[in-house]
Amino acid sequence: APEFQSQYRKVWLWDDYPDRGGADLGIDLVAEDKQGERVAIQAKCYAPDG
Repeated sequence: APEFQSQYRKVWLWDDYPDRGGADLGIDLVAEDKQGERVAIQAKCYAPDG
């Protein structure tokens, strides 16, 4: 979401993340904040009608 754009300096798709490894844990994205902390993100998409 655009409101989070200013909080992060880098976002990788999981397949492009350089430090990935091991079993698939459902991670879709990895984001690095301005302090260098990284968070794993699981993305979901739902139809607006439910």
